[in-house]
Amino acid sequence: MTDVTVEKNLPPIRGDILEKFQALRPAIIQEAARRSLQFEDEVSQHGEKAESILKIGLTFTVQAIEAAMRTGNTGIIDYQIPWGLDRLTVDKVQPQHVLHRFQILKQVINASMQAETAARINPYIDQLIQKQKEGMKNA
Repeated sequence: MTDVTVEKNLPPIRGDILEKFQALRPAIIQEAARRSLQFEDEVSQHGEKAESILKIGLTFTVQAIEAAMRTGNTGIIDYQIPWGLDRLTVDKVQPQHVLHRFQILKQVINASMQAETAARINPYIDQLIQKQKEGMKNA
């Protein structure tokens, strides 16, 4: 895996790129949930609610990414990681499973958008993934 440079502030994303991301948001969430469900060892504890729980978590994640993209302030993403590391274990969601879902989300975004568009969004996803890894090390 390639190391990424994590920045506190990135260029805001607006206009066509943000509109494309917003238009694809439901499909991105649906596909990321579908792919995540294939990893039964990561979702079996949720039983019949697994798909719903995944979609709720992915929606929350995508909304945080979108808010960060609008402002260019990745602090919005940074703030969510410690909360997730504390809160999600209550729901029997392991930090490594969340990391895997973030990686799946990045794969789906890259597969759903033109390469040039995805390249503008990837630094925000990379920030999310890197912060999750750091949070797991510090936990």
